Amino acid sequence: MFGVVEAIGLLILASIAVPLLDYLKELYSTASRDKSLSKASKYLPIRRYSQYHLLNGYDVLIRAIGWNNSFRLLTNLTQLLRSTHKTFSIRIAGRTEIWTCEPELIKAVYSTNFSDWELSTSRQLAFRPVVGLGAFATNGKTWHHGRSLIRPAFQRTTIASSLTAFSQHFNDLVRCLPSDGRTIDLKPLLSLLALDNITDFLLGRSTNALQPNVTPEIKDFMAALEYGKWGITVRGALGPLRSLYYSPGFNRACAKLHRFVDNCVDQAYAEGSAAALKDQGAIDDDNIGAESNGKTKKFITHLTDNTNDRKIIRDQLASNLAAGFDTTGGLMTTVFWLLSHSPRVMTALRKSIASLEGLEPTYTQLKSLEYVWWILNEGKLASNYVIGRKGFQ
Repeated sequence: MFGVVEAIGLLILASIAVPLLDYLKELYSTASRDKSLSKASKYLPIRRYSQYHLLNGYDVLIRAIGWNNSFRLLTNLTQLLRSTHKTFSIRIAGRTEIWTCEPELIKAVYSTNFSDWELSTSRQLAFRPVVGLGAFATNGKTWHHGRSLIRPAFQRTTIASSLTAFSQHFNDLVRCLPSDGRTIDLKPLLSLLALDNITDFLLGRSTNALQPNVTPEIKDFMAALEYGKWGITVRGALGPLRSLYYSPGFNRACAKLHRFVDNCVDQAYAEGSAAALKDQGAIDDDNIGAESNGKTKKFITHLTDNTNDRKIIRDQLASNLAAGFDTTGGLMTTVFWLLSHSPRVMTALRKSIASLEGLEPTYTQLKSLEYVWWILNEGKLASNYVIGRKGFQ
């Protein structure tokens, strides 16, 4: 008779066998792809990072986790690139990656040869519980449709109309700074500033996390977002062994995050922004974003006005929310840290901003501040948050 003990044994065996089979499958497909590419390529093989191959890259992962926990990840990665080669292949967490700090190669992947690259399956599966089929975790037709859906929301009028709200959130940050001149850690405050800005822009409803008396609902949402980010990091680091990561807390965080976004979507519909689409069918990508009244729309309104599929709306909002919050907070933190160590650059930056004569800048004036954009672009390279992509051509 098949008893409870046998059933538990089968469950334990399945929990071990499934991720192991996934791992072996991904290992075999990677090796086969590398072999076929090396035969077909007219270029010399890329330099390989010296490591213990029997450990299959998990030694590098453990080392990187230690660097991250000691706040030395960026510094040690920079030293690694300088001491090894600017471009090399490395085995990490069961997969082969190419690491580079050469600007022209990064430009080719993200600009000039963008169509030759796509997000890896490992990254997509790592993000899927949090962002679903959002634009930052898909490829192909799904990615193109998502991009066509959100692209009109990033038009100039939408961004320009948000500057007043951004200014208010920055003033909230200034009020949180001590008046006695003592040194503080800006990183937590910059993360909250990024969250206030991105929720205001995407959802039309800011968390106002920099203001006093944050509501319990917002606190739960913020905690869920942080837990979701951590879960994505762990699942991505495990690679083909991601199935081993089981966390009820992560699942609850994803559910809370989705409920919060769903409530914002419900509110957008309740305000009548998409009333005309109640009985409308599918929307042609070419017509997405058309405005009939000439008024500036919120980001979320662009989505609710062009599809009545709430799952698609939630996925796109969650995807942009997770990506925008993390990257913006990281970029601001990196830029302020670099400026604090570069008095000459700080002086030049203040001189550039002085042209505004103390007035809040318009969208056009912001675009004309070349020195500010140079600093931000350098900060992007230094903050090390560039998303990895996989070549398929």
